[in-house]
Amino acid sequence: MAGVVCFADEGGGFAQCRTVCVAIVCFEKESSVERTPWRLYGWLLGVLGWRRGELKWRSVKKAASRAGLDTAVLISRIVSEASCYSAARLHFEAGLDGGEVKRRLFREAIERLACGRVNALVVDAHLVQPQDLRRYSRALGAGYARMGDSRRYPGIQIADLLAGACAEGLW
Repeated sequence: MAGVVCFADEGGGFAQCRTVCVAIVCFEKESSVERTPWRLYGWLLGVLGWRRGELKWRSVKKAASRAGLDTAVLISRIVSEASCYSAARLHFEAGLDGGEVKRRLFREAIERLACGRVNALVVDAHLVQPQDLRRYSRALGAGYARMGDSRRYPGIQIADLLAGACAEGLW
């Protein structure tokens, strides 16, 4: 077994909807962490007719609508191909610290994750602070932890899709 790689991102917003979700999605490692989950990512690009740029929930919703696809089909495919996944959502009042909300949701999503041994954790660079990442990766038993740019890691883009759907109450 090549190992399990988990990716995390948040969706929703602090200004527009006041609902935020942190999603973690894990896959069997493919040729490298950067190329995991390449087959699923390629399928999403193809079915959406995606030409360039990263997959973001709001843009994917529009593209799916234009292609006559139900976003539930896309989310179902992601969930079915994942080794495991987790999400935590919060609707909050004004005045809460956004960083604290993200940390709390990330911690909750990790606690809900039932994946067994995780080899690597890659988190969107805007989700947590570096010192928090080390602590959370140890909680998962991940030997490799990195804050990453979603343009480099397709897995973070896929986590963004789950987080966006979660924030809107669709998953």
